[in-house]
Parts: sequence; C-alpha cells; structure tokens
Amino acid sequence: PVSWARDVYKRQKLKFERDWLGERRRLTIRSKRERGYDLPKYPLHEVEERIEMYANLMKEELEKVRSRPANYFTGVAFVTFSTPQQMYSFFEKCRPSFTKRLMTWFTLEAGTTSYRDHQIIIERAPEPTDIIWENQGISDSERLARRAASLAVLGLLLCFCYVILYEFQLYIDSLTELAESWADWAVTLLSIAATFIVLALNRAFETAVRFLAASELWRTQTKLNISLAQKLAVVTFFNTALITFLVALTTDTFWSNGGLIQTITNMFITNAFLPPLLELCDIQFIFKSLRRWRIISKGERSSLTQREANSVFEGIDFDVARRYAEVLKTMYFTAFYASILPMGIFLSVISLSITYWVDKYILLRRCRMPPNLSQELSREMTKMLELTLLAYTGGSMVTDWVTFGQFEQPSGLIFLAACIIWCLPATAINEVIFPLKEEPPDDIRYSEVRNFFETDYDLSLIHISEPTRLLSISYAVFCLKKK
Repeated sequence: PVSWARDVYKRQKLKFERDWLGERRRLTIRSKRERGYDLPKYPLHEVEERIEMYANLMKEELEKVRSRPANYFTGVAFVTFSTPQQMYSFFEKCRPSFTKRLMTWFTLEAGTTSYRDHQIIIERAPEPTDIIWENQGISDSERLARRAASLAVLGLLLCFCYVILYEFQLYIDSLTELAESWADWAVTLLSIAATFIVLALNRAFETAVRFLAASELWRTQTKLNISLAQKLAVVTFFNTALITFLVALTTDTFWSNGGLIQTITNMFITNAFLPPLLELCDIQFIFKSLRRWRIISKGERSSLTQREANSVFEGIDFDVARRYAEVLKTMYFTAFYASILPMGIFLSVISLSITYWVDKYILLRRCRMPPNLSQELSREMTKMLELTLLAYTGGSMVTDWVTFGQFEQPSGLIFLAACIIWCLPATAINEVIFPLKEEPPDDIRYSEVRNFFETDYDLSLIHISEPTRLLSISYAVFCLKKK
C-alpha cells in the first residue's frame, strides 16, 4: 500500500486553537464549580462559542482536503512492502555507486531517480510516530528561509552576550586598579559571578534555541532534535569558550586577577557539579510530585478526569537533545582550553561521569518512555563529536599565539589536518572498506503481523496523533519526494 501525505498544516493550527480553548473551558467549569463564578477573561459562553467556531472551520478544511486531494498533496508518499525481502531487493537495485554516494554526501540528499520528468528522492522512511505530519507540506525554500532566520537571530543573541560579558569584565578591571585590601576578594567574587552569568545565559539560550528549532518546521521529530542539539551545543560552546576568550582578548586580561584563567577555572569546577545538580532538582518534576501528593491526599474527593490523571502521574520527558548538547559542549570546551589549563580534562572527566549516573537515574526512575527516534540522531551526534579535534587544535594555536605572540607551524598543520579529516565522508568510506554482512530478512508477510503494531502510516495520517508504540515497523521502508 501507498500512503499519500496531505497538507494538514492549517487544520492542525485550528486543532491547536480548539484544544487551547478546550483547556480554558475546563478551567472555567472548575472555577465555576469550586468558586461559584466564571474566570473574568474566559466567560463560559464565549469559550463554547469559539470552540464551536473552530470545530466548524476544521470540518470545512477537512472537506476541502477530501474533495480536492490533488491540491493538498505534499509530494511525499510512504510505500509499504509486503515482506522484508521485497524491501531489501528494492534497495539493492536502487543502491547508488560509490561515486554517486560521495556526490550525495556533498549535496546532502538521498539517492535520487526520476519519474515523468520529476526528480524522485528515495530514502528509508521514518517511523510513523517520528513524522510531524503537519510539516510535510512546507516547501524547501520556506524551510531554508526559516533556518537562515534562526541562525541570524542566534548570531545577534551571541553579540548581545558578548556586550554583557565585556561590560562586566570592564567593571572587574576597574576594581583591580584599587589598592584597598578588599579589592582582591571583590575581584574573585565577581569572577565567580561572571561564571554564573555565563551559565544563566546558556540556560536562556536553551529556551531561544528550542523555539527557533521548532519554528524551522522539520519533517520528523528526529530532524527537530538534531537541529536542537546541534544549535544548542555550538551556541553554548561559543558563549562559554569563544566569547570568554574574545572578552579577554579585547580587555587584555589573560593572566591578570579576575581574567581568563580564573574565569575558565571557575567554569570547569562549576560545570562539573552544577548541571547534574540542576537535573536532580528539576522544577517540573518537583511541581508534578507535589501535585501528585496533593491529589492522593484528597482521595475520593479528587475530581480529575482520566486524561488529567494521566498527565499528572506519568513521568516527565527525557530531553535527549539537551543531554547530547551538554556533553558536546563539555567536550568542545575542554578540548579548546586543554592546552591552557590541563587540569580541566580531569574536571571534565568527573563532570561526564556524574552526568552519566544522574541521567541514568532520571531516565529509569523519573521519565516516561522516550520518543521513538531514528538512529540518525546518534549518527549526527557522533559526527558532531569529531569537532572536538578541531576545538583542540584550534585551542593549541590560540595558546601558542597568546604565549609566544605567533602561530607555531606544527599547530597550524595539525589544525589543517583536523579540518580535512572532519570534511571526509567517514561513514561512506567505512562502508566501502569494511562492508557489513546483513543477515537474511525474515520471510514474514506484513499482513500477518500488522495487528501487532499499534499504528501505521494510514492510521497516523487519519488521526494525526502521537500514539506510543512498543514495536517498530520495519516493513514501511521508504518514502518518495517529488522535487
């Protein structure tokens, strides 16, 4: 069977507005039952009228999609084979050559073919629960424009952070010129305060990056998490390491009291213990635990619906993108300043060890089942980890320049070699040099095991929901995109 993806972006926006009004209606009814009056901003009759209006608009939009399906086709189709053997045979016939795979890697597109003068991209289909159906109809040009806008916004935010840290460093320098005995203590405390300012700015960046990544309208949850992790790792590294270095460069405070060395030492120590501690003291989990205790204490007097009870008593979300970004930022920061402060390597090892055990505890004891994301996320994060070598060689060049006033030739050659290594398509080269022997697929028909799956592409297109699945669909193997 073939599942054609329709453009449901407008309908999903209407559904979001209707659900938001439904929540306001629930709060208004509860307020009227418990307090005897409506909420001032949300009178019950107005909320119900708006809910009915949005429900009618959703019906009209659905009728348009059904009456004119060709006008709402997004150019994406999901094909499901009857057996895994058919899937492997198809991909074996469409497998591109090594030269074409290299070109594919540089053009960042999957294998392509043509049909009726249209370029068709054939790639392995994501899981139904991984697809963001309402974003399938967004054009590539709009996505590129949104990504460019998000990068521009992040650049402006980094400039703003530079101004804040620069002005704060000037204030610290003004205290170092004083001869009073308390000046040294004040400079030390302000240097620690600068560290916490950087950490606070990183937390603010997390909120901004999350909003910007969502505004880029990715097709899958995996792509969204990749964008979030990449941007957050790079931006926090820039704010923690590069902007701190630029401030020290412009104020000439590399070795002075309250300068670069003291600041990055404080950052290494703080980064080793504070982020895991903040994860353990998660505000969302604490509030949800207090709400659970309050509901349990009411007993039979509690008036929650089943949906409300599920939202309260289920675990919190495990933000895998933020965890990846935190680890990558630590690796980049450590590698960049390893030549200046070798003790930072030891502190970062402690930080990563504590982070591992804290995340393991949170994942097993506090979180609900993580979303079913593609292996592409781990592959992209592994590729991002290769930037650690660039950070280390770049930091070594900076150390030579700060210490000796010039770049040493060996450091420059090593940095150039690191750039070449990072640009090479390592995955494609490894597949050619070390080919994997795939096991023969099971000869089981999709119709025999379909009932074991909690959803498939047809059901996801109909409901456009987010069901939880325990089994993966290995039969739905590729999607077609019209260029």
